[in-house]
Amino acid sequence: MKKIILMCALSVFLAQAGARANPPRDARLTAAGEAVTVIIDHPVSDPATHYVKLVRITQEGLAPVEKSLSTQEPAGVTLSIEIAGLRTDKPITVEAFCSRYGSISRTISPDTAS
Repeated sequence: MKKIILMCALSVFLAQAGARANPPRDARLTAAGEAVTVIIDHPVSDPATHYVKLVRITQEGLAPVEKSLSTQEPAGVTLSIEIAGLRTDKPITVEAFCSRYGSISRTISPDTAS
C-alpha cells in the first residue's frame, strides 16, 4: 500500500514539474565568416525565473564559446557572437540549457553554415 501511495505522489509531482518547466524547443544557427547568429526557441511565461541560462557553441579545433544568461525574451533568445578562428567548412554545434529543465543541441554542417 505504501508503494502505491508513493508512486501516486511521485506521478503527481512529476506531472506538475513537467507542466511548469519546458526545455528549449529548437535551436537554429547561421554562420558567416567568424560571425555566428543563434536563435533558441524557448517560450516561457516568466522569463525572469525560467530562461535559457547557458548557450555553448563548439567546433572541432576551437575552445568552446559560452554565453551565460540571467533572463530571456518571452519567446526565446537571439545571440550574435564573433568567434575567432571559426570555419564555415566544418560542423558547428550549439547547445542551449534551460534554467529549470532540459537542454537542446543542434549541429549545422558545412553546406548549411552560410
